[in-house]
Amino acid sequence: MRTILSLILLFRLMSVFPQEQRPGGVKGSVVWNITELSGAGQARWKSNIDPGTSETLISGGRAMINNHPAILFGKNTQSKTLTMNLADLKTFSLFTVCQETDSITEQVIFSLDNDSLTQLVFSNYRMAYLDLYCYYNYKTNSDITPKIYSYSQNQSDSSVTHTDRLLFGRPPHRDNLPVSVYKGIVPEVILFNRYLSPVERRRVESYLALKYGISLRQDLPASYLNSSGDVIWDARTN
Repeated sequence: MRTILSLILLFRLMSVFPQEQRPGGVKGSVVWNITELSGAGQARWKSNIDPGTSETLISGGRAMINNHPAILFGKNTQSKTLTMNLADLKTFSLFTVCQETDSITEQVIFSLDNDSLTQLVFSNYRMAYLDLYCYYNYKTNSDITPKIYSYSQNQSDSSVTHTDRLLFGRPPHRDNLPVSVYKGIVPEVILFNRYLSPVERRRVESYLALKYGISLRQDLPASYLNSSGDVIWDARTN
C-alpha cells in the first residue's frame, strides 16, 4: 500500500515540480544545492540556481537515498567546509535532508555565528541558542531514519548589524562544544532569503519528502502540498 501511495503522489507531482525553478514552487531561494556524482566513489554539491557554474561547493563520499545521490559527510570524507555569509539576511529559512550513520554521538548539522560569538547550534539532538542559554531537545530515540530539518529566523526589526555565517556539517571553530562533525548523508540543502509562511514551508517540505521518500511527520499524519499550495494527499481524509 505504501508503494502504491508513493507512486500516486509522485505521479501527481511530476506535472508540477519539474517545470519549477524554485524548490516546491516557493520563491526567494538564494542557495539550492543538490548532489551529483563526480567520479568513482565521490559526489559533490552543485548549485541548482546557477547550474552552469563549474564551482564545486562541497565534495565527499558517495551515498544514495531513494535512488538520488547524496554526499557522505564524515571526518575523513568531507573535503571542504561549506560556509555561507548571511550578512544581508536578517530573515531566512533553511531546509535540508539528513540521515546520520551514527546515532550515539551528538553531531552538528549547522551552526550560526558572528564575529564575536556563536549564536545557534543545530544538531541531530537539539537546537541550542547559546547567546540566550536556551535549549530545545527533540532527540527521543536512536533511530537513524532520514529526516527533513528546517529552521527559520526572523530578525527584520532588529537594529543590530553584524556578520552572520552559516557553517554546515561542522562545529564552530571558536567554541569548545561537546559535539562532533556530522556523520551521515545529505543530498540537498535549500536557503531562502525570507521567513516563509506555514503553507510555503509545507510546500518545500512536501517536495523534499516525496523526492527522498520521507514522511512529513513521524508523530501525526500531515497533508502533502504541491507547488501551487494545493493538497495532493489529505492526511485527514486518508
